[in-house]
Amino acid sequence: VRGGAELPGGSKLWDETLAGALDAARTGDWPLCTYLAARCFLEAGGSNAGAAALAVSDERCCKTLWLEVAAPVVVEVPPGQERLCVRFDNNRDALDWVPT
Repeated sequence: VRGGAELPGGSKLWDETLAGALDAARTGDWPLCTYLAARCFLEAGGSNAGAAALAVSDERCCKTLWLEVAAPVVVEVPPGQERLCVRFDNNRDALDWVPT
């Protein structure tokens, strides 16, 4: 990126944003990810502004994390032992376990 270097096709062909860098990371293309992240950093103005551009929360990453890590967790509960933790309107401070 130093000295105005660009990939063939320039910014018309490559998504020089955080989303583009994350897409490259998802495919395992770490050199492209590094380049696109550096371009994103520079395009945002470098320094604190560039760091802020790279620190933005990415909704696709959150969804992927949920689908790949959290959602597949299955807990087997023996029949008759199912209960829900409930907070009733008349007593918002206490939680009650209610059998299903």
